[in-house]
Amino acid sequence: MKETIKPFGLFASIVVTIIGVGLFSYPRELAEKVETNGWIITLVAGFFSCILMYIMYKVLILNNYESITNIIFNNLGKVVGYIVILIFNLELVMAIGTQGRSFVEVIKKYLLEKTPTELILIVTILTASYFISFGRVNIVKFNEIAFWIMFIPMVFILLIIMKEGDFTNVLPIGQVKISNYFSSLFSTLVAFGGFEIIFLFAPIVSDRNKVLKSSVGSMIFTSIFYTVIVIFSLALFTKHEVKNLLWPTITMVNTIDIPGTFVERWEGVIMTLWILFNFSTISNLMFFSSTLLKESFNLQKEVVATTILIPIIYGICLYPENFTDIAMMSEKILRPTVIFMIVILPITLLIVTKYKLRKKGGVKN
Repeated sequence: MKETIKPFGLFASIVVTIIGVGLFSYPRELAEKVETNGWIITLVAGFFSCILMYIMYKVLILNNYESITNIIFNNLGKVVGYIVILIFNLELVMAIGTQGRSFVEVIKKYLLEKTPTELILIVTILTASYFISFGRVNIVKFNEIAFWIMFIPMVFILLIIMKEGDFTNVLPIGQVKISNYFSSLFSTLVAFGGFEIIFLFAPIVSDRNKVLKSSVGSMIFTSIFYTVIVIFSLALFTKHEVKNLLWPTITMVNTIDIPGTFVERWEGVIMTLWILFNFSTISNLMFFSSTLLKESFNLQKEVVATTILIPIIYGICLYPENFTDIAMMSEKILRPTVIFMIVILPITLLIVTKYKLRKKGGVKN
């Protein structure tokens, strides 16, 4: 029986893959570069991400919704194709590694102070590995459920915080060096990384006429959500305080104090959401990486590829000693590979595909 998912499954999968643990430090990273203008940069980055998403959609359409591995090999050849697949996998495992280690550091700070880092990492990676063994359709079903569990409480939390914030803190607009805008736009595009997951899930959408609507809609939703988080962080803390907070989003939720409510410790709520944000991102990216590895080297099952990836991911997660090392890994290795995968590769594939189709006189999709 052929695998199929609903258009909403594609929408939810893209959103929960993009919005990982980076959300909780995102306001600080923008405040350090563009102060109160982070929400503007977020909207601009969201606009460019929608364009890049459309390019990926066109690549899929022109290649008759083949797998990304076949698309790369058919258009770039075997030699170049293997190099691109290697870079693709490097980007995915680096994203998993930085996400996983950030997740562990926060868990140790707020929940499991005395638990060894190695144990938390092993449990997290093995749990994700077991989960992805259930296959692509079941992963999408989990993403659909996780979407509502993750974002309904976040909306409720933001509505409570809205009464406490001073939204004049998002002013003034401007008064930042032009170079800061460009550098922050670059890093913000990286924060949107993960939407290349469309190559994994779009080919099995039951109604392909809705693929574009679902994929671009997911980018619009993500852009708005990121923008709201940045605005609310500034409204509650001011730009100077946001710069000094390691995890502004967590601190923002911890400030909630409603006398008489049934929730006494709001950090428990945010930790639950934190685990979901992290697990959904890691499991989706790990499945994507194992699928690329399986298809590239003609492995029989994803579980073989996953077994190969587990020690690599564990080593990457364990390498950083602190948040400074995590930030360095993200800047030196992850960011260039993300830009390559979400900007350079899709544009290259689109150009090469159109050239080949024109040379052949066109094909009927």
